[in-house]
Amino acid sequence: MSAPAAAPAGLARRLRLLSLGAAAAIGFGVSFPLNHVAVEAASPVAVAMLRAWAAAPALALGFWAMGVPFPRGRRAWGASLLLGAFSTAVPFFLLAAGQALIGGGLGGVVFATIPLIVVLAAPLLPPFPRLEARRLPGCAVGLAGVTLATGGGGEGAALGVAMTFAAAACLAVGSILLQRFPDLDPRSLTLGQVLCGAAMLTPAALLWPGASLAPAFAPLPLAAIAANGILSTAAAMCAMYMLIRAAGPASAATINFFTPLIAIVVSALALGEALSPLLLAAFALVALGAWMVARRR
Repeated sequence: MSAPAAAPAGLARRLRLLSLGAAAAIGFGVSFPLNHVAVEAASPVAVAMLRAWAAAPALALGFWAMGVPFPRGRRAWGASLLLGAFSTAVPFFLLAAGQALIGGGLGGVVFATIPLIVVLAAPLLPPFPRLEARRLPGCAVGLAGVTLATGGGGEGAALGVAMTFAAAACLAVGSILLQRFPDLDPRSLTLGQVLCGAAMLTPAALLWPGASLAPAFAPLPLAAIAANGILSTAAAMCAMYMLIRAAGPASAATINFFTPLIAIVVSALALGEALSPLLLAAFALVALGAWMVARRR
């Protein structure tokens, strides 16, 4: 009697995990074309600031529903301030600035190098873990994919790719720093970092030379920014944490293979970007490199 009852329960769990993974991957993937739409009308710093402020209350509401408390104490807010710079303020700005120069599909491919950067950056930060030589071939393959993609990106691609890669590096460092606070709830720190990042971006957006907030409030860019903050940031983060809690971090990390593909497809369908063989080959190399880095012995 127990076997038939267990089968529907197992199927329901798999469907739930699949839906959470799809929500996270789609949310993160469409952030690149959404950024691209927004920066066509507004300055990158304004787009980054409004995205952070759209994400903060939505993330707070989602985490409140999950029972996640706000950061409490000097240590938690100090960590949130540090992570807010590396994981919100700087990468949000760099991603928006990069999308002003390159397409959403290319941005998604470059951004998928985060696992590679984590491997290379972790030994440079305390407690200075040893760099495993067996992971270096995967890093080389993935970075070769980025180089290949840059060559087919057109005018301004090198700078746009460099900005996007720098944003990925910031988030990689942020993920490493997050692990340095094992006594603090990572979800509370994520909420704190978005709030702190939004606060950091506000004076930058208001005081940036020649940048005006007015174009960001036109209907199309405002809708893109709101969707990017609420759906592609807050909702995707909530889905990601629910997936980590249900399936573990290793299984949740597999969405990194789908995020750039979604960025490529959505950018092609919604923005008319070309599905060039060069870009697809670059995606294949980056995904292969990430798999080589993540696989077990």
